[in-house]
Amino acid sequence: MEVLGRAPCQSVQNFSSASAPYHTLFVFLIPLLVGVIEINNVQDKNKSLIETHLMSMCLFLVALLIYAFAYFAVMKSELQIFNAIAVISGSLCSVSLVSITLPHPYGHFSFIIWVFVLLLVAYNKRLDKKIWQFWNRFGGSNQQLLPM
Repeated sequence: MEVLGRAPCQSVQNFSSASAPYHTLFVFLIPLLVGVIEINNVQDKNKSLIETHLMSMCLFLVALLIYAFAYFAVMKSELQIFNAIAVISGSLCSVSLVSITLPHPYGHFSFIIWVFVLLLVAYNKRLDKKIWQFWNRFGGSNQQLLPM
């Protein structure tokens, strides 16, 4: 059976390519944060998260849509811009959920820290390479996400 014109082994290898490290992290982190938010939101069932945290929820939903489209584009093309968009929007999803879990004055600081780390990684290419080397050292590129 072929998936999108590729043999099944090639499609599995495509999921474990250089795009997989951040995708694996976001696939783990985002549902975990949503679960934490549900546990914390048990006390206040009268109001939805859209009512209480409008900015963070709107950012999360927009960033999630951008991440989904960018990740699909990464799977279809080899352009690095889609990879960068996917990493930025996926990390924004995570940070917006973290800002909901933190108390009101501290939640906004998570966005400031996110921008600082984003700029640090963007302007320091050696740091970016060290992060990928660290990931690959612990088996990030050798893991198979689907059984063969």
